[in-house]
Amino acid sequence: MTARWELDVPLVVPGTTGKLQPLSANDRLHWRIKAGHVATIRTGVAWRAKEARIPPQDHITVQLHYAPGDSIRRDASNLTATQKPAVDGLVDARVVPDDTAAWVTELMPVLHLRHGSFFRVRRLWLVVEATERAA
Repeated sequence: MTARWELDVPLVVPGTTGKLQPLSANDRLHWRIKAGHVATIRTGVAWRAKEARIPPQDHITVQLHYAPGDSIRRDASNLTATQKPAVDGLVDARVVPDDTAAWVTELMPVLHLRHGSFFRVRRLWLVVEATERAA
């Protein structure tokens, strides 16, 4: 059985509606503001990994998931701007020694758009699975 954890990731960027959003590859932020958002994500994920007591792993597979709570069209690949500091947070928490391919496989982020009542709550989370190293 593969070990699997779900870690909540902080929403950091104020959107036009006033709601916080994930960091996006389309954001045009001042470098200092962006650095603050990156630090918030990285530190938040590191603390959540420690709270979940994820032991050191030989290899992990990670995937970011975002349920925005609406059905507005979005591009999942823009979420890689949030996934990168989240993975760095796992390194900070010593889940893996580095975020290179030898230790981490990153899957494309997934958007969960609202259909009916399933994802009315906005949530951003990282799925971490202990996996075997690719050959």
